[in-house]
Amino acid sequence: FDNDNTPYLTIRVVESGIESKAAITLPAPLQGSLVDVLVTKAGNDYQVYVNNIKYASIPSGGLGGGLLRPYINLESCANDGGALNSDILSLELLLDRDRDGWADFYEDTNHDGIVDSTEGDPLNLDTDGDGLSDGDEVNHHGTNPLLVDTDGDLIPDSWELSNGLNPLDPADASTDTDGDGETALFEFNAGTDPNDSASNSNGVRRKGDLAPYGNPDGQVNAADIVILQRFIMGDLTPTPAELLVADVAPLGAPDGTLNTADLLILTRAVLGLITLPP
Repeated sequence: FDNDNTPYLTIRVVESGIESKAAITLPAPLQGSLVDVLVTKAGNDYQVYVNNIKYASIPSGGLGGGLLRPYINLESCANDGGALNSDILSLELLLDRDRDGWADFYEDTNHDGIVDSTEGDPLNLDTDGDGLSDGDEVNHHGTNPLLVDTDGDLIPDSWELSNGLNPLDPADASTDTDGDGETALFEFNAGTDPNDSASNSNGVRRKGDLAPYGNPDGQVNAADIVILQRFIMGDLTPTPAELLVADVAPLGAPDGTLNTADLLILTRAVLGLITLPP
């Protein structure tokens, strides 16, 4: 579309290798003025509106029938030095059968109608099943619509976005936004809220489960004994949440302090001689 001179709009449609063109000349009073151009799909036709007035109806050749949702790709709006320029060099209307905002042309990249491992599914609006539409992942979040966890930090993209984390930054899995002593990854696994310090794993996290440090694995073993030793020696300072988990003595009635009595109880639990209470 160019309205520097006598305004005109050219629509070019290619279907099965057959090209169709339709040129639309707009009234001269629109020259040099601000205009809104809208292309919609109605039945089997493309409808072209300028400033909310329909100027053309172009048959689509049946492409997608009445279910076609145009996907618009604006390639360029370069300024050519005129007083007012709305020169669109390329405008694509592409089939999007699952209506996810990611055109079939880009989902099925080799256009063979088969969903390969490196392609999106043009009939499934959420190819990776992570709760985010393919179109939103591609156009808004910059995430991979083929991967549940784009940055590989073991937290799904949708959970990260819902909780204010960055699905493109693996480092935020180890952050503790609410300061409750539990990392984002741990809170994801525990089903708690990483932005609410009152929502933590107390009552969910196992007594004695301290390792790996900062990201407990739900197991009680020799690695947990090492972390407890470091707490007792002062090499590490336990968070309030870690203190609750590490405080196991006296057995069944913890006293709120960490000392060799806790180390003895935890050691016996690891050896299978006793069972720690929840």
